Amino acid sequence: MPEKSPSDARRAPVQQRSKDTVAAIQEAAIQILMKDGYAHATTVRVAELAGVSVGTLYQYFDGREAVFDAVTAGVLDSLTEAAGAALSASADSTLRRQLHQSVVATLAVLERHPLVLRRLDGIPGSSFRGRLVDARRHAQEIVEAFLVFHQEELRVASLPLAARMLVDFAEGLAYNLREEDDIEVLGAEATRFMYAYLTGADRGTP
Repeated sequence: MPEKSPSDARRAPVQQRSKDTVAAIQEAAIQILMKDGYAHATTVRVAELAGVSVGTLYQYFDGREAVFDAVTAGVLDSLTEAAGAALSASADSTLRRQLHQSVVATLAVLERHPLVLRRLDGIPGSSFRGRLVDARRHAQEIVEAFLVFHQEELRVASLPLAARMLVDFAEGLAYNLREEDDIEVLGAEATRFMYAYLTGADRGTP
């Protein structure tokens, strides 16, 4: 029998009301983490901010660690999904435009809580690093498929290596996002770097 993941809910939410409750618990956990730090993100405080009882929280999570593991999984999944959706846009969209849309969509996931990746990584015993490995692998598969589609425009020796380089670059941007950053401006500059790397040129605007 497979071992139960820390993020496995005690009772998986099925109805919309239950899903909303789980989402409220996770959002409350993020808010406390960002404002006061992990040490203050007790189940009592998280439940109170989420507007539920502690008993309700424990219906869905085994404890604080499980709440934050679910938060970590949710944030990383959202980043990958946002990038993937932008890169799989209509076939008539240009390489440069899709790169730009992907970066902006990815950073937009973190816009409300720019430093959340750093905070999640800093939690004692955090599942962040392990889950990041899986998210990075999935992202590289998505990016490589995107590069295959545009390969006639590219000037790189290896598509798998190029996919890794783009994912690592995007990860660095996301991890180091600041509250004062304008994601459209940052996205435009990031696109300039990526487009130049992939094609050996830097023409036009995103």
